[in-house]
Amino acid sequence: MDIRQLHYFLVLCEEMNYTRAAQRLFLSRQALRQSISALEAELCGPLFLSAHHRLSLTDRGVSLQRHAAPVVEQFQQMQASLRAEIQSAQPVRIGISVSLVPDYLPGLETQLDKFRQQYPHIEMRFRLLDNDAVAEGVEQGELDAGLVMDLGCAAPVLARTTLRADPACLLVPRGHPFWEKERVPLSALRGQRVLLPSLRQDLFSPLWDACAREGFAPNAEIGPSFYQAYYLVQEQLCTCLTRYEPGARRELDRVRDVLLEDLPPLCVSMVQRRDHNSAYLDLLRGYLMEVIGGAASLPPRRGRPAKPFYNFPVLSSTAVEKPAPHPAPGTQLPFAGGNNFRELGGYEADEGKHIKWGQIWRGIPTCKLTGEADRAKLDALGLRLILDLRSSGEVQKEPDYVPDGARLVQICGLCAEDGHEISFAPDDIAALMKGYEESADGSTFVQAMYERMLFGNKAFKELFRALEAGETPVLFHCSAGKDRTGVAAILILLALGASDKTIAEDFEKTNIWRRPELEAVWAEHAEEIAADPARKDFYLGVFGVHPESAPFVLSIIRERYGSADAYLEAEYGLTPARLMRLRRMYLE
Repeated sequence: MDIRQLHYFLVLCEEMNYTRAAQRLFLSRQALRQSISALEAELCGPLFLSAHHRLSLTDRGVSLQRHAAPVVEQFQQMQASLRAEIQSAQPVRIGISVSLVPDYLPGLETQLDKFRQQYPHIEMRFRLLDNDAVAEGVEQGELDAGLVMDLGCAAPVLARTTLRADPACLLVPRGHPFWEKERVPLSALRGQRVLLPSLRQDLFSPLWDACAREGFAPNAEIGPSFYQAYYLVQEQLCTCLTRYEPGARRELDRVRDVLLEDLPPLCVSMVQRRDHNSAYLDLLRGYLMEVIGGAASLPPRRGRPAKPFYNFPVLSSTAVEKPAPHPAPGTQLPFAGGNNFRELGGYEADEGKHIKWGQIWRGIPTCKLTGEADRAKLDALGLRLILDLRSSGEVQKEPDYVPDGARLVQICGLCAEDGHEISFAPDDIAALMKGYEESADGSTFVQAMYERMLFGNKAFKELFRALEAGETPVLFHCSAGKDRTGVAAILILLALGASDKTIAEDFEKTNIWRRPELEAVWAEHAEEIAADPARKDFYLGVFGVHPESAPFVLSIIRERYGSADAYLEAEYGLTPARLMRLRRMYLE
């Protein structure tokens, strides 16, 4: 399927006649039929019905028309914008931080040359500058855009797009107190001389803010390129903030990387002024996200194998042990401490690809997994991040167990519009139910709760931030792994391009894995249910999930925003390019 086929299809929808549509498109009738037939074959069904020499759209055709129209319109607008910019013939000025080349992204120059070859009509002028000078040049209008290093933030005047995210590390020399450590807390920087690619507060505010909370200011200096910083680190026994690099620096045995805790990933970002839009820059941004986007692997941790950085085949004379087959997607891990702990791996998503195994887990509070066998299974997952969606009150009663090497973040997944956490007190319930009529089976309360979760949800924003930064394997959970967790899973599957059917199947698996809890509750309230059968559905919503809740969530999203993509962009900043990158990271 390509934009040309979609254009032909939409013209035929307007004319409902092959001859007239072909004339409009300056095609032969046969060529138009072949294009439509190829589209129908790809979509596994007819798009048009012909009766009495009249065409009409099938349901599949109506659906394609609804989705294709904005795509083709956006493409045509981009073409028009590009033509207008070409006519203006103004060169596009791009600043590149010296910290990025040749050591951080050695292939960047080659990729930029390829972009020039691909778009020879676009005149681009590149300048190699200090990291801070690039940001300042963009702010002052001297540069149209810039490639910088940051910690996921920028000045208010700048719009930024993360192209690459790597774990933040310290480069330390042999003989340094950190030499034998795998990771150090941020507080360890007290009194240390640290080389940074930038001293701008807006680009590195997480570092300055975190150090301020620890009661000190880092002894920071502007570092040169990583190549020069490497020698300064060796000679002066200072440290340098850098990204994790597997193998290369360690082999020299003179410097090594030590993971720096409590910091977000070190990012390569493209920045531009918020008031400066350009189709050229959109093209460049999308191109760079494709060629250098992604996230690097984290370093190995004690007792756990490292995630592979390269996937080269292993040549050996010994037979390679066949990996154990994966279970069916959505199968729960057999924990003695609780049910409904499972992953999203294996589900079919965008373009027939499948979600990678072992990366995205949905579950229950880890405090329930107290047995030795449970803890061993949990540790073996190699979690990097645990996102606790429970309220502060729930967390205080049952704090999570955090495996070695994982980071715990608690953000309530159900908050009122004013930001306060929903505790299901009478006032909270009344506020949630505003505009809903109470039902005997509790379904309208569930709908009100789910709808509230869909908008302005800081917890879900953090979840997508972690996924984009490659902070995986990740576990997100609430108290039972069904409501707050269930909606989060719906949104992740939606972002990765899963079908509505797949999303509903994963959602409803909660009732399969929580069947023991449901059966016990139904048995306990058997007399009540016999007198009022609606109470069975009520308890289903309390201890399981209503099957209609997943379609309800999807319908609310599409009613409010028109499409899932529009919702994901508005609520979580997932532009089409960022969605494409996310799918490239987690689909195979």
